[in-house]
Amino acid sequence: MKSIKGMIVRDLLQKIGQETHSPTMGKYLGELEKIGYDTSAWFLYAGSADKAKDDGLRALAYMVNKALNKADRKSNAKSIQLLVLLDKLKTGESVQDLYELDDKGLTTGYMVRLRNYGLFYKDYNEFLANLNLGKAGYRDENGVTKYIKNVLDPKNRIAPDDEEDRIIWNLAKIQWLSKRADRKYLPKYYEAYSKLSYVTAEKREAI
Repeated sequence: MKSIKGMIVRDLLQKIGQETHSPTMGKYLGELEKIGYDTSAWFLYAGSADKAKDDGLRALAYMVNKALNKADRKSNAKSIQLLVLLDKLKTGESVQDLYELDDKGLTTGYMVRLRNYGLFYKDYNEFLANLNLGKAGYRDENGVTKYIKNVLDPKNRIAPDDEEDRIIWNLAKIQWLSKRADRKYLPKYYEAYSKLSYVTAEKREAI
């Protein structure tokens, strides 16, 4: 188990096995390696095992179903609140007012917030397309804009394999987002990993 999530799930299953004295829990832990951590798969198989003969499976089913029921109760409570508010709408008011509009006056599917995410993603996709085509780049500390040498498909969303192009591509994206998005860390944090390939970066995130 390399990911933290995997280790947590493994520890929980081991605890269930110990508490229920389930002789087959070791087998489930082995299968966990093969299945992975797909939420839907766990809800489907673990959530439907409440009638199983094995104590470990029944305990696991109880935990999954308890979590699902809790989520349903919270969803229902929130739905009732929203329906009450819907009845209070005045003439001329609409549920559509909750959704942001794009530059053409069409709803984007996102709720209204300080940032218009429909326009944000539109601008971001345009930037990435230009970055892939070598029309947008990274502006260094000397004010010189650097572009990738090898043109990519405009729809590409993965850093190039070429190391020099990969660094420029990643730094350009980091620079663009640092000016237009609320990010968890400072730009220097993301810049430190700008040399990593897409596969390596994905593996690092999974640790």
